Amino acid sequence: MRLCSSLDRNPFATNQQLRARVGNKIAASTVSRYLARAKPPFTAKVAQDQEPEELTEDWKEEARKWLRGVKTIAMRRRIYEDEAAIYANEAPHKGRSRKGKPIIRAKSRYATKYTLHVYAKKDRVVHWDLSDKNADTKEIERVAVDAAAQMDEGDTLIWDRLGRSGRALHPIHQHYSPAVREEFKERGVSIKFLPPKGKYFNPIELLFNDLKSHYIRPNFPKNGKLLSKSKIQALVREYMDETAPSTLPGFFSARANGKDAIANEIL
Repeated sequence: MRLCSSLDRNPFATNQQLRARVGNKIAASTVSRYLARAKPPFTAKVAQDQEPEELTEDWKEEARKWLRGVKTIAMRRRIYEDEAAIYANEAPHKGRSRKGKPIIRAKSRYATKYTLHVYAKKDRVVHWDLSDKNADTKEIERVAVDAAAQMDEGDTLIWDRLGRSGRALHPIHQHYSPAVREEFKERGVSIKFLPPKGKYFNPIELLFNDLKSHYIRPNFPKNGKLLSKSKIQALVREYMDETAPSTLPGFFSARANGKDAIANEIL
């Protein structure tokens, strides 16, 4: 059907635009009825943002090459790390109510920002740290010292390119800190950096999304008061101890070898 193939090519086409594809011979409301009968049916989705460079063949080839290399590293030897911002006013984005009844939430406009650092293997969280400071070089170094002590000789830390800004040939900040590299080297841990826009290959991105969506935001006080650091810390600790060991294998399966990126036609 011309309507379906047009929408497959352009998911953002409106009913009016689709109607024009068939010479305006049907009403816009009829377009919706046709699409509802399609197999598989069309459903409304939130778009996944892509930055322009992710669409280029050069970026895709670099990512494929990186994946071929990382697959030679045993999954049990890989440690992925990432940092995420958590705000004291993290509130649910969605809710449910009866038709015609809006959902109102009390939420402070400004709140303290915390930085959550997580190092994880496929079966467990190796180390985590919640800080009220930004992930600058000093903080990365501080957390790395504690994390390295929990790692085994022969492990590989897979890191994003935090600190590689501008055109510096030899970056020295954040994940590229010489002190950090030396700390892991002494422990017998090697470092492999993700390719540009490596979020598609980092399982910790999924962990952060799960933690925020299903554990932190649902606990946001209904009266709009801010979450205290101790409350956030308790929620994070419970998740890392009790939930992460069972969710991490799925996150690794989806991201570590590029399964999601291939399924979603990003590569």
